[in-house]
Amino acid sequence: MLQPGTYKGPFLVEQNISIRGHGDVVVQEDSGNSAALCICTSGTVSISGLKILTDSKADNHALYVLSGFVTVDECSLCGNHSPAVVACSSVAHLFLRNCDVSHGSAGGVLCTEASLRGLNIRVSGFAASGVEVREDGDLELVDSVIRDNNKSGVLVWCGARNAQISGCEITGHANCSGILCGAGKVEVYSCNMHNNKWGCSVQSGDATVVRCHSHQNVWMGLMVQSKGNMAAEENECNNNGMHGIFVGYDSLGKVTLCKNRLHSNKVNGIFNGVPKSRNVLLQSNQEWDNLLLPTPAAFKGLLTGLKTSGVDIKALMAEANTTKKSGKVGISLEIMKQALVDQHQDKGRGEH
Repeated sequence: MLQPGTYKGPFLVEQNISIRGHGDVVVQEDSGNSAALCICTSGTVSISGLKILTDSKADNHALYVLSGFVTVDECSLCGNHSPAVVACSSVAHLFLRNCDVSHGSAGGVLCTEASLRGLNIRVSGFAASGVEVREDGDLELVDSVIRDNNKSGVLVWCGARNAQISGCEITGHANCSGILCGAGKVEVYSCNMHNNKWGCSVQSGDATVVRCHSHQNVWMGLMVQSKGNMAAEENECNNNGMHGIFVGYDSLGKVTLCKNRLHSNKVNGIFNGVPKSRNVLLQSNQEWDNLLLPTPAAFKGLLTGLKTSGVDIKALMAEANTTKKSGKVGISLEIMKQALVDQHQDKGRGEH
């Protein structure tokens, strides 16, 4: 039992031990030479009730697990210039429970070769990804909140083996995906993914996304591209800035979309960029109230075409704004398209 106070590290644990904080207990590393708390044992370690952090100038981790079976409960861990929490070998098994991991100019939690389980944890405020899984890493994340990190919320790539994410809220990653699958087998169940750039994107590996709600993302609710395989079933994708689900033009993997509900997205419910591919199966999906507005690139091309054809764009926009006030969503696009058609027809008549 540690009494209230600040304990200056770094500290190295090489045996079975239980460390409990009583009151306001801070474990701090400020030498820049090592992690605040480094664990290297073949046994079990239990840590609870601590605040573990590095000094503002130190380039080290709050917690570094090299080996052992480690349970960290009700702790606060703060990073700085390196990931706050690291588990990094095949004999490292880390269980974070009821922990808050926050703030740093690198990533939040890094798992490479190790096994990492998070239950009711909060990871936020990092300059890189919130949770990152790499070479042969194995992740289980349950009932947790990953939010407001500068890169992806959960990044699974570079030879990662498995990731299972369930009952989590992943939000506030405006520059990247809430979940990015780039390797291994990734299973996502009953997650709430919102206000990210993409809710969940699959670039490689095998992803299963079931009964999730992906909404209000900047671009797509779900996206699969390149060599990624994705099975998406019984998800709701709505109010996304482009498509509910996007199958990329370069998609080569196996894609199954079944019983998804897609509505109120600004472009399509489902956009299939490879409609002739036999690898894409669409079955029993429901789509309604998707606005079919143009993408920024399409809108720019349309304006260029109108200008080239000599159409008075200002007059058209004035008309569009007038009709928009009457509640006809997307009317400006229809007016512009029709003006372009009319202009070409008039030119055609003049040539005869």
